[in-house]
Amino acid sequence: MRVFNIFEDINKLYNKEDLNPHIGVGAIIRNEQNQILMLDHVKFNCWTIPIGKGKLNEPPENALRVEMSEELNIQINDFKLVHTFTKSYDRNGVKLTITGYIYLVTAYDGKLKNNEPTKHRSFKWMDISEIKKLKNTTDNTKEMLKVLPKL
Repeated sequence: MRVFNIFEDINKLYNKEDLNPHIGVGAIIRNEQNQILMLDHVKFNCWTIPIGKGKLNEPPENALRVEMSEELNIQINDFKLVHTFTKSYDRNGVKLTITGYIYLVTAYDGKLKNNEPTKHRSFKWMDISEIKKLKNTTDNTKEMLKVLPKL
């Protein structure tokens, strides 16, 4: 009888892009009610702010624009960097140190659409209190919660 090992089974989900050095980008997108846009992430089975990867030599702002266009069908017009962090991971025995950049998006064009339903089951607007109650979130979301009171 096989015992389910969450760490072993999650590690099987990493793709080549996940295992190569990269940067991370995350977006804080608010609506008129000051709710935050959250995505139901398939691979990590949790809610997260919109996130993505960029190449090491790529400006993080470019990665942000590309990811938000690809994933959410929006073109970012105005944003500012509000937080950076560095985190080390062990993925399938590959040790990576990722620098994450979190941006506050203040203006965008386009209608929000889940362009990648295999990556995100759905998206919804959540109040900060609801996000704080989530038991499982990405590191980007945890870092966003640290900086949000200052914004």
